[in-house]
Amino acid sequence: MKSATSRGAALLAALAGIVVLIATPANAQTCSANEVQTRAQYDEAALAALMSGDMYRYRNIKLELDQRLSSECRQLLDLIEPMRVRCSAQEKSAVLQHFHAVFEAAQYADILRVLNVMLNLENSVSQQCWIASNRHIDTRVVSACTGPELDHIASFTGPWLRMTRDLLTGGNVDLGFAFTLGDQITGPLSQQCNHALAVYQQENTPSPTNPGSYGPSSVIDHGGGTYSVPGTGACSSSGCIAY
Repeated sequence: MKSATSRGAALLAALAGIVVLIATPANAQTCSANEVQTRAQYDEAALAALMSGDMYRYRNIKLELDQRLSSECRQLLDLIEPMRVRCSAQEKSAVLQHFHAVFEAAQYADILRVLNVMLNLENSVSQQCWIASNRHIDTRVVSACTGPELDHIASFTGPWLRMTRDLLTGGNVDLGFAFTLGDQITGPLSQQCNHALAVYQQENTPSPTNPGSYGPSSVIDHGGGTYSVPGTGACSSSGCIAY
């Protein structure tokens, strides 16, 4: 079985390559093969710095990478990692701090705190940043779904969290909404997007034995209390840093 660190590295590599998968002739924003390779190399170096606890080196590597890429490639990354442009510097820090709190609550199996922290984040950032912070980074979902579809899926995060919290606390649950929530999410999606989302959900079903599964789908867990959020920053035992 792969460790969390190796799985995180594999996902970073896949994300580096996904720019080729969605860069079609109809898409003006593209990354060259050299840029994809460069990004993979920089991501590997950044991950090594992160795992060693050198947060400032991690951030500097990420910032240097942006300078090495063409404007066209950066525009494509903005589509894949929307927090790069949809969240302000202050909002990025807020996202990281809240995600850090989610992971801490998950360690103690405190599902209610996980839900409350996420809902507090919704009230702490703009709507565009909130949606961006909940967009899928699973490579199969990103490859199969369009940007608007990914935004549509993420827009239901708040309603789903509130409904789950009400169910756990015995609150007033709109059963009509609860029964139709799934259809509201999947109805407008293409067949290929629905399929990829269904596979992801089967493999990542929220469970009381895994409170972290109620948290954001935009996080890469590297193990040992270290994780990163593409286009935003990372957290470790020594704290969080945004770029």
